[in-house]
Amino acid sequence: ENLIFEFFNEESKEIVTQTKMIDNDLDLVWNEVHYLLTKNIGNKFIFDVMDYCSSTEDKSLGNYYEVNRDFVTEISE
Repeated sequence: ENLIFEFFNEESKEIVTQTKMIDNDLDLVWNEVHYLLTKNIGNKFIFDVMDYCSSTEDKSLGNYYEVNRDFVTEISE
């Protein structure tokens, strides 16, 4: 399978960022850094693993929801 990892903001349902496609590899390592900007520490992000297809719509293989406050430290200025 050709896999990509997409990050969605739960409120807008828009793709925030996605990884490069990895082609037919059973030992996946993306080795990429992505920054997810948020205005609210309570926002949720959806991490979605997709089967990439260039000729049709990508197929979701699974997803995971994460609340910002579980993995982000709020910084006050």
